[in-house]
Amino acid sequence: MAKRSATILINHNGIHDEYQGKILIPPNAEKWYQWLESNKSFHFDNFQGSFTANKDKKGYWTASKKDSCKLKRKRLGLSEAITLKKLEDTCLALNSKKILAHTSEQGLREYTKELLALLVKANTRIYELEKELEKLKS
Repeated sequence: MAKRSATILINHNGIHDEYQGKILIPPNAEKWYQWLESNKSFHFDNFQGSFTANKDKKGYWTASKKDSCKLKRKRLGLSEAITLKKLEDTCLALNSKKILAHTSEQGLREYTKELLALLVKANTRIYELEKELEKLKS
């Protein structure tokens, strides 16, 4: 698997450091737009797929996703126009081929396995955070 240069992850919870798992900024908050304005790249991930976004010299963000050896791009716009909804819609557009592949019975089974693995990972992280919170309370 290729190493990503973007170290900041954005998902439905907001902007967070993917290595520490710490949420930095909730979605669509004022700091969300400030963060976008002051950074140059991030990785977006949700149940529909993922993409990497980069900002050009003029301040416009572009989402990109490599699919079957072909690079797909979609323009996101300026920082002030980037909402969680826009990122989710872009993710759907860039990953539509992957989603269509899941319409077959076998594809649906594989997609279900992927979703279950993500759910287990999320539940494990929630459990870890609950334990940390208990330690802090005591």
